[in-house]
Amino acid sequence: MVTWSRANPSDARLLLQFRSSDLVHGAWPQTLRDENRRLQHQLTTGIRDLQAAFGATEPAGQHRVSYAVIDLPYAAVRPALLAGQQPPDSTDVLVAETVEHTLKPFLSGHQNGES
Repeated sequence: MVTWSRANPSDARLLLQFRSSDLVHGAWPQTLRDENRRLQHQLTTGIRDLQAAFGATEPAGQHRVSYAVIDLPYAAVRPALLAGQQPPDSTDVLVAETVEHTLKPFLSGHQNGES
């Protein structure tokens, strides 16, 4: 998310304000709507696969995984993007450390990531 936001600042700022589904409805070409559905399905499947890989079978653990890989990186880039800037280089390390800490219960054997 951090790397992509730096490489695509205009797109990243746009997605801060809208969901992708908000942008591809009505008069948008069917191929674009289909591509958006495909990408959303790919994201959902990827998150489920990651949750399964971590053994997150309960809602709290599943939330922990999705929070770590979606919400945390998104929150980290948001202030800079809203200010019309690129996320600082230090953001990469901060996100990695925060994600690692958030997923630590899975890595240390606590069931379902609940601490």
